Amino acid sequence: MTTNRVFVKESIQIPRFLKPEDSIEILNLPTRLENILKNKQERIFHHFNRSKKAILTIKDLLELSDSELWKFRNIGVRSLAFLKEIKINIQEQLKWEHEKIKQDKTDNEVSPSSLTKKPINELMEELLVKCRNKRSTDVIKRRYGLTNGEKETLQEIGDFYGVTRERIRQIQALTLRRMKRLENDPRNYLIEIAEEILYEHDGIINDEEADKFLKLKCPALSAYGSSLFDLFGDLNWIQRYEIGDIVIYSPYFTVIPLNQLSEFIFKILKNSEGGMNTFGIADKINQLNKLWVENNRFNPLTFLWKYCRIDPRIEEIIKTNDNPLSSVFRIYSSGRAVISWIFLMSKVLENEQTPMHFTEISYKVNELIKESGKKIEVRRAHAVLIENKAFAHSGVKGTYGLTAWGFRKETTPELVEECIKKAGFPLHWKQIFEYVSKYKNTKPANIVSILEFNKRFKKIKNGIYGLVKNEPNQYEG
Repeated sequence: MTTNRVFVKESIQIPRFLKPEDSIEILNLPTRLENILKNKQERIFHHFNRSKKAILTIKDLLELSDSELWKFRNIGVRSLAFLKEIKINIQEQLKWEHEKIKQDKTDNEVSPSSLTKKPINELMEELLVKCRNKRSTDVIKRRYGLTNGEKETLQEIGDFYGVTRERIRQIQALTLRRMKRLENDPRNYLIEIAEEILYEHDGIINDEEADKFLKLKCPALSAYGSSLFDLFGDLNWIQRYEIGDIVIYSPYFTVIPLNQLSEFIFKILKNSEGGMNTFGIADKINQLNKLWVENNRFNPLTFLWKYCRIDPRIEEIIKTNDNPLSSVFRIYSSGRAVISWIFLMSKVLENEQTPMHFTEISYKVNELIKESGKKIEVRRAHAVLIENKAFAHSGVKGTYGLTAWGFRKETTPELVEECIKKAGFPLHWKQIFEYVSKYKNTKPANIVSILEFNKRFKKIKNGIYGLVKNEPNQYEG
């Protein structure tokens, strides 16, 4: 007689003949744990909690990283260990990792996958060896959230080691310089993996997609994909750009940097009253074919289409399934309805008298108008908050307040630059922090990080920073 529960390891039993699309109910998890995964209990909405998707199937559970499990309220250490063990057993039974890598190799028709040369976790170890000592390695892991996805500030790491945040900043800067000198082969393999993921998804992805796609490419990797892509961006291996609270990544182009291209696309759509499709945007960009990397894995038109779908300030108003490139886009601040949304969001903030996360603002707006049957999408609310002059980012990720309260529309780096320009000479970071903190709820560690790693600024001497001389714009549309 054959039993259906044959896969047993340390008293954890997994049903036989599992399929990825099977419901997690087949696992017979404890009721409380099952409800937590299905989002029947409230989740913690941290700024780094990117996905609110309920875990309903075996596939959902396998795609959930260990660090993401921590984001569930009341998950507990024992429950986490229990779920990790279950995931290991399921992966062995389904041979999930083997099948995924095999599929990746089949899909890649351009060049052999980097995974055939060396696993990314081994390459990352070689990269971290450049840190030279345990503390330097730990600083990098904490700063980029390579362990659990949660990035720590210079001050938090300094408090842990009993040193100043300036000392931690020095360790980070020195370690990144060492990591840039990684031997050619491991370095090139890591860049190839990052670019391979980007090219497979039209040359551009956001931070949420980075978490998902890198995990699919390298199931054994414990770190967030966005954490690694942020590190690769600071190592100047790929491009990284923030739009509001969304981070996007792309390969390096031959002429125009990603940030300039982003603002140019937005300007084109802003000046277009009825919206524009991908071909129209391309026509507005002079000598389009000379702007991009020469790579047969990259199509500039599909890149533009994907970019418009990622930028939180842009909406797709006409969708064409037969030819997606004909879809029409416009900025969210276009149209008559935006005036009503501005009024309602301002009312919500005035009622609360405190900066709020954009998801919470959209929720409270919808509560105000629930009787009307209308609803504002989170993406639209975010776009209006980014663009309209009545609102400004508070300095805390995802939160916005009213400019009438004294918050400035400019980003924190722009305020840092403004402070130095007004002075007319280099300043100590404490002076810059004092200026910026008038308009943003920022931390000293954030100001130091911007001054150290933003290419607009240069260190003159200990604690003193000035502006890098502006280079002429390489591109004009």
